[in-house]
Amino acid sequence: MGGAPVFLAFYNYFNPFDLDIEGIQPWPIRRDEPGEQSVPEGVYAISVNLLYESPWSVRDRDGRPYRIDNRPMAYLRSVEPLGWAGYSIRIFSAQQVRDAYLAPPQPELWAGF
Repeated sequence: MGGAPVFLAFYNYFNPFDLDIEGIQPWPIRRDEPGEQSVPEGVYAISVNLLYESPWSVRDRDGRPYRIDNRPMAYLRSVEPLGWAGYSIRIFSAQQVRDAYLAPPQPELWAGF
């Protein structure tokens, strides 16, 4: 495949990394890791349900669940994605994700969970 990695946050019951697709990496920015986190170069693919902050865990390569950092989601919902994968996954650039972290914070959609 080559090129930049695709960082995936996928909303489903199975672990997409079990498919062992070359170039696909877990979403690197986790909710449970406080402090500044860098946004690595690559492409960011996120399920629409997670983009709208559904309180759902994703899985890493080893199958361990974790929550993605949803701080940039309000901003990402407001910008045109690079593209779509099917109807349920939006694709963003690393720069769009970086810009999202610089945007003013927004209230969480699912703050009660």
